[in-house]
Amino acid sequence: MWPFISAFILRFRVSLLVVILAFTAFMGYKAVGVQMKYEFPRMLPDDNLVSVEHDAFKKMFGEDGSLLILGVRDSAFFTLDRFNDWIALSKKMKQVSGVTGVATVSNVIEVVKDTTQKKFYSAKVFPDRVENQVQLDSLVLKLKSLSFYNSKARFSIVDSLQLFADTYGEKYDVKIHYSGLPYTRTRIAEMVEKELDMFIILAAVVTIIILFLFFRSFKAVFVSSLVVGISVIWSIGTMVLLGYKITILTGMIPPLMIVIGV
Repeated sequence: MWPFISAFILRFRVSLLVVILAFTAFMGYKAVGVQMKYEFPRMLPDDNLVSVEHDAFKKMFGEDGSLLILGVRDSAFFTLDRFNDWIALSKKMKQVSGVTGVATVSNVIEVVKDTTQKKFYSAKVFPDRVENQVQLDSLVLKLKSLSFYNSKARFSIVDSLQLFADTYGEKYDVKIHYSGLPYTRTRIAEMVEKELDMFIILAAVVTIIILFLFFRSFKAVFVSSLVVGISVIWSIGTMVLLGYKITILTGMIPPLMIVIGV
């Protein structure tokens, strides 16, 4: 059989080469139109309960896979040349075909109250180009003073918005779903704050009970608890001095200090 195949190839070698080249050209033409798949690969089978619920959720509410996020860590970000170049960069990105919008620190807006016409309007914090460093420093201070971005006022704002939305949902018997970074960050920060207080109280109560069972003396328990309480205050004060904030991880430091400090 092999001698026959080799003889066939040698005899019709020119025709076979033409067929191979023609088929290769056709496949190359098709390969130019190849498309990328941007969805994450499935880790679970289609009939898995989690996959079924996820597919039902996407079918009902849709999904946004068109959001591209980029960030930088630069201590000199708010210097004149760098910030103006950042503004120019955001403008160039917005001009790219297919980009519908660019959200960045340079186009942050604030809500301004017009007492004359009795209405609110939005205004950009930063202009299209900052003229000097003094102006930039002033605008940065203004940005940091906006209560919604940098204070607990965001809690009341989000709560008010959710209250209005829930009232609408109760009126028409529909469930309101919430999303977005302002809502997510606010709720996470709120949960961390509540759980921090709860863990500190629970850790203190359990520790005091255990100390009393061991020492059988209120005086010994009081002295030990006083030392631990001071260490907790020092730890939180050190975090503030070093510029750290309470997160899901750092929120565990005070309860751990109470337990380990004993």
